[in-house]
Amino acid sequence: MRSPDHGHTPAGTDLFPVIEMARFQKRYPPEVLRPRAAHTERVARGLRDRLGPRSILGLAFYPWHDQTTLWWFEQGMLTLLAATGWDTVWHTDARYAFDEDRLAELDGRVSVVRHRPDDHWDSPDARFDAVISLFPCDRATRAARKAGARLITFAVKNLHEDEPPLVERPPDGTPLWHAFAGSTTFTDAAYGSKFGPDDQPRGRPIVPGRLGSTKLAWRLFGAPFPSNRYYFPLRRATPVYDALLFGSKSRDYDTAFAALSSARVRRVAALANLEDIEDVRHSAQRHGVACDITEPLSHIDLLELLEKTRVVVNPIVPPAESHYSLSVPLALGRPIVATELASTRPFAGPGVLVAPQGDVAAWSDAIARFLAETAEEMPHRPALKQGLDHHDVDRFFASAILATMTAEYPPVANLPHP
Repeated sequence: MRSPDHGHTPAGTDLFPVIEMARFQKRYPPEVLRPRAAHTERVARGLRDRLGPRSILGLAFYPWHDQTTLWWFEQGMLTLLAATGWDTVWHTDARYAFDEDRLAELDGRVSVVRHRPDDHWDSPDARFDAVISLFPCDRATRAARKAGARLITFAVKNLHEDEPPLVERPPDGTPLWHAFAGSTTFTDAAYGSKFGPDDQPRGRPIVPGRLGSTKLAWRLFGAPFPSNRYYFPLRRATPVYDALLFGSKSRDYDTAFAALSSARVRRVAALANLEDIEDVRHSAQRHGVACDITEPLSHIDLLELLEKTRVVVNPIVPPAESHYSLSVPLALGRPIVATELASTRPFAGPGVLVAPQGDVAAWSDAIARFLAETAEEMPHRPALKQGLDHHDVDRFFASAILATMTAEYPPVANLPHP
């Protein structure tokens, strides 16, 4: 069972506007979602069997807390905690609704406390076994110290320059579980860049990172962008496109279209930023590839486009990174051909082939291989398995909780106050 959302809201006021997620919650029939629900409950049962009954204080405070990708993570954490049967009090300034129907199906008691972004917040006067925070924040460290609890901190979204640096130091070696494995964007923001904005060494001051004076206490552990597959359900779909050029960052479109032409791919779609559409169109025309081009789509429309696609092509240009556009297709069983970069190598596997930038023959061979495999079976089972093994949000959260709860370093309460 669960208790309803509550907060410090006078009756009749609208302090917590939400983005309604009804299309995520209601559009899929229960029989489509049931396999994923059973998986979540198996993972939660394993966590409960290892750790026993627990009480959890959860925090999710973030300046831009209205993004769908954050909803996938936060809903995933609430669902996992509810499935463990643990008592959870979850404080959030999220501006979206949660999947109440899903939480109501589960045994745990999850109480969601809503806050406005600028609310002052003090941790409850209660004992908890763990404080779980989806974002690094001083309030979580203070709450763990006050409760004598383990601190389990995630970074499920990148850090931003206008966030104040942390000052509350956790115990040395405290894990920071981040969803950007290999991401220089994340580590630069966390630890700070060596020089100023123009990156010139001549007397430029050191730019502090968001971890501030606490940075030496954290030990970073990453995952290549886990996906909440409960909201990526597997449905029967007839492919419309043989290939989709996917990703919002810089792309080597000439190599991609040359390879698609060489592989004799007939039906191609591309997602491109508005300012790039003409360049994409001209590149496709140069290589004689007919291509339907569209601007970036809503998440719902993107999932539907991926369902209509056999192979995803992601010719990312260094040093840009593209974890989201690599992991999300795998969740739907769509294999990917991507540029071989340091940030893409952790994704290489049976569902992701990497090819050198500019090597048209290697790209063409990889695309042709996946087209042959998907002609036999859709969705692509190796991609699905890779997505489940390496990009599963339930496993990511459960593994982090288990590792932190059983670690040998002391709870935050045993640290002196800074």
